[in-house]
Amino acid sequence: MPPTIPQDSYRHIWRLSWPIILSNLTLPLTGAVDVAMMGHLPDPAYIGGVGLGVLVFNALYLAFGFLRMGTTGFAAQAMGAGDKSELAHILYRSVLIALILGGVLISLKTPILSYAQHFLSASARTEQLMAEYITIRLYDVPATLFNMVMLGWMFGQQRMKLCMLHLISVNMLNIGLNIWFVRGLGMDVDGVALSTVIAQYAGAVFFILILIFRRRTGFVLTPPEPDQLFHAGQWKSFLSIARDLSIRTLMIWAVEAVLLSQSAKSGDVSLASIQLVLTLFNFIAFGLDGIAHAAEALTGQHIGSRNTNALALVISRSTRLSAAMALALTMGLFWFETFLITLLTSQAELTAVMEGLWIYVCLIPLASFLAFVMDGVFVGASQGRHMRNTTFISALICFVIIFSLPGWAEESLLLGFLVYLILRGVLLWRVLPAVLSRANP
Repeated sequence: MPPTIPQDSYRHIWRLSWPIILSNLTLPLTGAVDVAMMGHLPDPAYIGGVGLGVLVFNALYLAFGFLRMGTTGFAAQAMGAGDKSELAHILYRSVLIALILGGVLISLKTPILSYAQHFLSASARTEQLMAEYITIRLYDVPATLFNMVMLGWMFGQQRMKLCMLHLISVNMLNIGLNIWFVRGLGMDVDGVALSTVIAQYAGAVFFILILIFRRRTGFVLTPPEPDQLFHAGQWKSFLSIARDLSIRTLMIWAVEAVLLSQSAKSGDVSLASIQLVLTLFNFIAFGLDGIAHAAEALTGQHIGSRNTNALALVISRSTRLSAAMALALTMGLFWFETFLITLLTSQAELTAVMEGLWIYVCLIPLASFLAFVMDGVFVGASQGRHMRNTTFISALICFVIIFSLPGWAEESLLLGFLVYLILRGVLLWRVLPAVLSRANP
C-alpha cells in the first residue's frame, strides 16, 4: 500500500473491501452448479440428497465460524502492536484447534449421519444419497477448517487480494471438477462431494505454499515456542470468544429456522416465499460483508497500535461506505423487481406473493448494513461478549413480534426479521465505547 494513502481513508477501506466482494460472487456459483449437475440426473432424489448434505455442512461450518473471526481479530491486533511473535503463535494455536476439531468430526461420522437422518427426514433414496454425500465430505473438514483459519489470519494482516485469489481459485476448481466428474465421468452425488474435498485440500496446499515461500509473499512466521504457544491467558481469550461467537451463531441460525418453520405452517407457497427472501438476503450479505471484513482488519490494527482517533475515523467511514452500498442495493432491488422475481420463480401464485413482499426485500439492505459493519468492528476488537448479548436480545424481540402477529402471515415474519436486523446494529452501536476504550494508550 503506498504511504500516500492513509490507512483510515475511504480509498483504503474500499481497497480492502472489493476483493472480498468480488470473491464472494463465486460462492453461490458452486451451489448453483451442484444443483444443475444433479438436476440433469433422472431421479429428483439426487438434488434432495445433495441439498440436505450441504445443509449439514453449512451448519457445521457456521458453528465453527469463530475460527475465522477469532483469528482475524487477534491477528489484526498483534499486527497493529508490531508483535510478530504473537502474530505467528495466533496462527499456530488456531491451526492446532482446527486440526483437532477436524479429526474429531471425522471420527464422529456415525453419530453425525444418525442425527442428520433423524432431523432431516426424507425418502429412503434421498437419505441414502445424503449419507453418501456426508460420508465423503467429512474428509474435507480438516482442510476447510485450516482454510478458515488461514483466511482469518490473512484478513487480520489486510492481505485481501491473496484471500481473493484463494477463494476464487478454490471455487472455480470445485466447479470445474464438479462438471468433469458428473458430466464427464458419469458420477453423481459422489462426484459433487469429491470435487469439494479436492478443492478444499488444494486450497490448503495454496496456503501452505504461501507459508513456505513467505519471504516472497511478505509474511513473518517465527518458530513456535512452547511457553508462548500454550500460554494459558491467550488460550482463555480465544476459547472465550469462541464460546461467545458460537452462541451468537446459534441465535442467528434460530432466527432463520423460526422464519422457515413458521412460514411452513401457512403452506408450501409461504415457505417458498420466505426461502426466496432469505436467499436474496444471502446475496445482499455478500456485498456488505466485504466492508465488514475491512472494518475487522482496520479495527484490530488500530487497537493494537493504540490509535483511538484513527479507530474512530475507520468506524465512521466504514459505516458510511456500508450505508452507501446498502442504499445502492436497495435501489437496485427496487428497479429490478420484475426481473429478479422472474429469475427466482415462474410459479404464478409464488410470484404474486413475492410481489406483495418486495417492499420488505428492498428494506433489508438498509435494515442490515449497520449490523454487518458493527459485527466487523467488534470482531476486530475481539469483543464477542457484546456480539452474543446484542444478538440474543435482538432475536428475542424478533420472536415476540412474530408470535404476537400471527394473522399477518409472511408480513409478520419479515417485519420481525427487519426489526431483528436493525436492533443488532443499533445495540452494538450503543456499546461502541467498549471498542474505543481498547485503543486507549
